[in-house]
Amino acid sequence: MEARAPLSAAVWPLVAQAAACILMALERPSPQVQVGVAESAAISGAYVAAAAAATLLFLLLVRAGLYAVLKLIVALSALAAVEASLEFIGMPTLPALATSAVLTLLSLSTGLPGNLSKSAMAASFAFLFSALFPDHFNAVFLGLLAAYDLYSVTKGPLGSLLGEALGGPRGGRGEDGGPGESPLDQLFVIHGPLRIGLGDLFAYSLASSTSLRSLGLPLAAAPILALNAGVLATLSLLREGRPLPGLAIPVASWGAVTALCLIL
Repeated sequence: MEARAPLSAAVWPLVAQAAACILMALERPSPQVQVGVAESAAISGAYVAAAAAATLLFLLLVRAGLYAVLKLIVALSALAAVEASLEFIGMPTLPALATSAVLTLLSLSTGLPGNLSKSAMAASFAFLFSALFPDHFNAVFLGLLAAYDLYSVTKGPLGSLLGEALGGPRGGRGEDGGPGESPLDQLFVIHGPLRIGLGDLFAYSLASSTSLRSLGLPLAAAPILALNAGVLATLSLLREGRPLPGLAIPVASWGAVTALCLIL
């Protein structure tokens, strides 16, 4: 029988969402960019296309064995994203840069420090998105991102990337029974035999913080609970060594309950 993914891995989506929601509750930002639904779809499509291009680049680097280049690109991208997020909430440039550097360095490690830093990074970037764009933009963006994730993991380049980077000689099982070393470890929180992508943590955090701003408490609890029920459902379907789209079920659940809350 194939091993199931541990449901306790849901702690990391919860940690990232809690951090993003705390930032949202403390800062209470108004959207900085005003766009309509059509513009939201166009901009969201551009962001998703950029994510697809990054996936193809990472796949080419893995196939070429250029792991150091891949790690450098990921580290610099993370550093820039977190620094921008910290500056947005009012942190001066030098402390923001120093904090971002510490989080980026910690993200290179495995275990609790690495997972905590990666969760914080995903939450800070999600807060930046939710603060910059209106709620309808975030909903459209999450829908397109989930659709791309579903296609890319099952039939597209992301599935190939995960298979080659995580299932090859540097992936698989480590001596302690956990996952072996992979050139993509910076992009995942690692919990036992399971890896959860930072893109998934970002999307969950964006959904939760958007609900908090658009609906407020206690109503926001409904879509947030639906989102995390979807996370648990996804984890329950996972089998060790088989990538599964992490956004389709949670985002669909979140979107359906959010729509009901807005209608009612």
